[in-house]
Amino acid sequence: MDRSKWQRKANHPKPVERVELSEKNIGLRFAIVAALIIIAVLAFGYGVSQLFSIEEGFRAISADSSAETNSSEEFVFLYNVGSRSDMTPVAEHKAVVALYTDVMVKSHKLFHTNQSFTDVKNVYDINKHPNEVVTVDKVLYEAFSQLQEHGDRTIYLAPVYDMYEELFLCETEEQTKHYDPYANEEVALFYQQIADFANDEASIKVELLGKNQIKLVVSEDYLKFCEENDITRLIDFSWMKNAFIIDYLADELVKNGFTACCISSIDGYVRNLDSSDTKFSLSIHDYVKDEAFQKSAIEYKNAISIVSMRDFPFYKEDAYRYYKYSNGDIRTLYLDTKDALCKSAVHNLYAYSKESECAEIMLQMKSVYISDALNQEGISKLLDYEIYSIYCEDGEIIYNDSSLTFSKE
Repeated sequence: MDRSKWQRKANHPKPVERVELSEKNIGLRFAIVAALIIIAVLAFGYGVSQLFSIEEGFRAISADSSAETNSSEEFVFLYNVGSRSDMTPVAEHKAVVALYTDVMVKSHKLFHTNQSFTDVKNVYDINKHPNEVVTVDKVLYEAFSQLQEHGDRTIYLAPVYDMYEELFLCETEEQTKHYDPYANEEVALFYQQIADFANDEASIKVELLGKNQIKLVVSEDYLKFCEENDITRLIDFSWMKNAFIIDYLADELVKNGFTACCISSIDGYVRNLDSSDTKFSLSIHDYVKDEAFQKSAIEYKNAISIVSMRDFPFYKEDAYRYYKYSNGDIRTLYLDTKDALCKSAVHNLYAYSKESECAEIMLQMKSVYISDALNQEGISKLLDYEIYSIYCEDGEIIYNDSSLTFSKE
């Protein structure tokens, strides 16, 4: 068919069909139309009212759905809407969501190891620029400062953490032999080489230069080793990351007057800022005969920081943080800096304090937990910092705080 003819035919108006309307039941038609208008008005009014009212009380706060990629999926944030007398519940909720979103977006960027961002210098940027001065955000600078104060060199095991993450992604046990030092002697020797570099300040260290400036100093020998082995990640906060993020969020909430809340992370960090008599519950888990279960629960209230470390998966989110073999053996990210092997003195250790924040508790307790056996002197030393502990042993719950209240046995 000729294209011009097809176009004329396609654009030609269709014949008009005339239909004579009935004038019967005009009153009924008007009634139906009026009813529909009323329903529409009521629905619109309800929608508008929802914009200017919100249910008070504790509710889960989510980051703004339109926000950039952020860390909020790793946290549960409960806030008591209506707790502030100087704001309407709607304004309060809006402000809390905005603050939470900002912190979650920023923290995601700061601790990221695989991507750079235009508005911040992060861990990825530091790894990409060894032996260069990098100006970072105050939050990241303070995290490095805390590690340095404790003489903690965990972040320098980054290349090993990278390989453990590959282990967790293995679909067959045969594949794990490429990453598991307990199953492959060559892998164990390679991890030991990295651990030796990680423990040597002459090989690698973060220098704090003031004014939020840092320098990742790396020796020529270590840089050559990394090049030969395709290593690009020199530092990584790994499993410690959320301890610093939750403290950062808590500090921002307190600074802005939003303290009627409790925050927890999927990997064992809790900050309760609520000063009311509201009671919260913390599950105590145990692992017996290859089975994880809730042994009990404790009740707590008022300001408190809690950190738990466990060597077994329990929640669905743990899929990429653990690897469980068919024989019951489990691999975790809790690595001993001496040899880069994952270790745990007990299956689960809880530590909490009303004085210290999560990062401080974590840095104090990690040497007690990441060990071949539980050191009672280490448990006692935690008490010197007003850090109490709970763990399970031979089916019993061991704790050193007489004020503890158990809500379930």
